[in-house]
Amino acid sequence: MLLLLTLLSLSLILGVVACGNNKKVNTFNQMQKRAKLLIGTEASYRPFEYHDENDEIIEFDIDIAKAIATEMA
Repeated sequence: MLLLLTLLSLSLILGVVACGNNKKVNTFNQMQKRAKLLIGTEASYRPFEYHDENDEIIEFDIDIAKAIATEMA
């Protein structure tokens, strides 16, 4: 039983280590280089975001994204 538990533990540890990525990606710097902030939203939850009469997504989440984009510039 102890041998089985040890083998299971080792295989889990090796599985986690094998999934690692040695490349360090600085997403913030990549966004600044692109000069574009990409966000995703489900625009059906008033007052956080919704479509206006011109079918543009507006309100709180969009305002936050715009503020973040302004600070990044």
